[in-house]
Amino acid sequence: MGTIHSMAIEQRKTVIVVIHQPTSSMFDLCDIIFLLVKGGRQAFYGTKDEALEFFIKQCHLSSSSIDGFIEQLAAPPNRNADDDTKIQTQVAEKYASSEQALALKETVEHQLTLGNNTVLTDRMKLFKNPTFGRQVKWLLWRSFVSDTRNSVRTTFVVFRTVVLACIFGIIYFQLCDSGHFIQNVNAVNFTVVALTVNTSAYVILSTMPINNKIGIRENHRGMFSILTYYVSVVVHDFPMLIIFPLLVNSIIYWMSDMDNTWSHYLAFIAVGILVSNTAAAYGQFFASFSSTIEGAISASVPILQIFTILSGFFLSLTHIPAALRVLQYISPHYYAYTTFMILEWKTGSLTHQLNCSRSENYLESTSHVSSYNYSRLDFCTRILRHSSVNINSQHLAFNILMLALLFVSKTYLTTDYKPLT
Repeated sequence: MGTIHSMAIEQRKTVIVVIHQPTSSMFDLCDIIFLLVKGGRQAFYGTKDEALEFFIKQCHLSSSSIDGFIEQLAAPPNRNADDDTKIQTQVAEKYASSEQALALKETVEHQLTLGNNTVLTDRMKLFKNPTFGRQVKWLLWRSFVSDTRNSVRTTFVVFRTVVLACIFGIIYFQLCDSGHFIQNVNAVNFTVVALTVNTSAYVILSTMPINNKIGIRENHRGMFSILTYYVSVVVHDFPMLIIFPLLVNSIIYWMSDMDNTWSHYLAFIAVGILVSNTAAAYGQFFASFSSTIEGAISASVPILQIFTILSGFFLSLTHIPAALRVLQYISPHYYAYTTFMILEWKTGSLTHQLNCSRSENYLESTSHVSSYNYSRLDFCTRILRHSSVNINSQHLAFNILMLALLFVSKTYLTTDYKPLT
């Protein structure tokens, strides 16, 4: 209180301090006091000397100090003790009809009259209706400050993903010398998809339900719109959803020796970033319907598991019922896995693929010639058909378009969701 009092004097600032039952020494540092009793009723407003005079002469309370009067006006320990609240009611009623209250009312009305000018009105409108950019700016500022206090979305995610990527990189290290290059490379592609989708979705699910409570409450207060809140969430998460797939995919890519060309690597990274953002949009979509982290994860886990099965890695999708086959077209795993497969077997280095696949019995069983001088189309067609992947020349662009469409659609559905009041 001494420091606050010094700030008010030295820096010529008005300081408002909310204190519950302060001592007399604290009151000595206050110039004006404003007392509230149970129910939010006003009991007094003015200087300390005026308060003593009011409580002694008009309210007839027995005490010799301000803190003694406060103790009598404090809420009783037993909330049902109506007799103990009579003093509060009497004091509030006395003050409402007192000269101090009438003088305060006149002062407030005078200030409101002075404030009815164009400059003040424009400033109040700006305060009540901040622009879209201003809302996003301060929401982003709060989000980044929160990151410094919560490592779940920052250092912990980076550390965990790097460790996992290194473990997978060791497991799939130098696949060209493994003797089962085709099978293992397909497995690497699926591993990257599963790790990217699941981690990106769960990072959102582990924090967003709690943040949504704050966002909805502040939206009800008119501080910002749901659209502004969600845009700030997407912008805030975007750097993480670039860094995460960049680290994971780069480590696994180079340790597994999938290819040696920079063009293939950059395409691999670009698809990974798109998949990560699409998976995060799914996480945001699931989180928008749940008020708890447990509820969001419980609802999303079985759905993500179904999407994993429908990726095309575990079974041929042509053998499942037509009614269930429709689900593959909303599965980010399906589009991501087939995209990585096409990138590997249609845009990768053919020389590298042939050299690494020379010992594969698979090639001998699927080819009637002993020479490995296959054309790119013949070689890749056999592998992709064996993996039940569509090899239409336009399928790669279609997959990328669908991943982008899923991201946009989930974003729209989340922002269009109207929470219950």
